Amino acid sequence: MYYWNKDNFEGLASLAAGLAARKDFAHLAEYCRLREAGLRREAFAALNTFLACADTWESKKSQDAVNAVLTLYYRTPGCHQFLTQPLLNRFVYPALQRWSEDNPESIAPVRWLAILRRDPELLGRVLVADPTDVAIRRMVIERHLSSVDYATHHLNEGLFIGELDEALEDLARATDLIGGAADRELLSDLDREAQQYGQMLFDWQAYKARPIGSFPEWCAARGRDYHWSIAVYYGEGAT
Repeated sequence: MYYWNKDNFEGLASLAAGLAARKDFAHLAEYCRLREAGLRREAFAALNTFLACADTWESKKSQDAVNAVLTLYYRTPGCHQFLTQPLLNRFVYPALQRWSEDNPESIAPVRWLAILRRDPELLGRVLVADPTDVAIRRMVIERHLSSVDYATHHLNEGLFIGELDEALEDLARATDLIGGAADRELLSDLDREAQQYGQMLFDWQAYKARPIGSFPEWCAARGRDYHWSIAVYYGEGAT
């Protein structure tokens, strides 16, 4: 059972232990234990029992519970079978929405929604409210770098996707966010990634101004060691 999905199963076991510390989470802990054991039907029966109980909780209890559950979850990387659609739609999202409505001045429920939905507008709101939030800053930076990655991932074939000015703008925003971090070292991996994209975009502009050979050949002649992605195309006859 612990083959390629090892992190998920170990995460479920860890969550079960953490959730079991609270009586209100007993059925949710049972869901994790049963899911880790491969008993899907029984696991969802336990989850439904938890959700039925959670429906009766008053606002403050729901706030505390959803905060505790999400905190435990995000401290358990790789556990992709925990936040199921029933748990999200019947407990997590309603509890966060109610929390936000009851406490409009609180940024906490907005932060959780931003993380869960990767919503650009919400992420921006949270970062403005708390510029020291490294997790949120990282997500915003990753979003901008992802756009640059998408635009450049066919450059080994001489194809740039989208508009160069937009990619440069995304890169500039990512660079500004990295530079504005209180501790830039915490974002050193993204800093290196941004610098590489910056060099790649500079080289692409220079190559387009005077193309000689293919772009990968042009880069190799100048000692650029980019790790090109591999594109796989499927024709009508592919199986």
